[in-house]
Amino acid sequence: MTSSALGFELSVVPVALYVTVGALLFGALVSGAGLILEQPTRQTATTIRAWQNGAIVRVLRAAPEDFPGLSLTFIETTLDVIELAFNVKVAQTASEGTFVIDANAPRPSLPLVLDVVDDTELIRIYAPKARLTSLGEIPLNGTSAIGYAATIVLENDETLGGQAQVWMTALKTQTP
Repeated sequence: MTSSALGFELSVVPVALYVTVGALLFGALVSGAGLILEQPTRQTATTIRAWQNGAIVRVLRAAPEDFPGLSLTFIETTLDVIELAFNVKVAQTASEGTFVIDANAPRPSLPLVLDVVDDTELIRIYAPKARLTSLGEIPLNGTSAIGYAATIVLENDETLGGQAQVWMTALKTQTP
């Protein structure tokens, strides 16, 4: 399958996730739960009533304060996954890699491109200001795969005019 609208050639694979963070591009195995996109829907509404008869004259609505988020679990231990998940730089030698966990280190916003391939269809999500805000429990028990459950918040980008832009090949114009 080729998608010239998205600007790249795509070979068909069942389900995969490809992640670009800043200038870093890496393929990452993700758990069977895939990628979960959470869209905030809560709005606050303030009703303004007229003094006479209590008639509603206006309803003021405020945009949600929450941002959309992405949840996923990386299921492989690679240099790229560790550096993204822990917000660290790994020091590598011929025999090992080491890093220092500092939960208080500020996490930068990074441009993020996620490609989700599902059979012959592609979904691309571009978020110019994505921030990994949460790293879940990591099982280290020797009997199950090590998973890095990550929550990524998509912050507002003034140039884009929102938090993310999404392309879906399933929404292309159908030819008769």
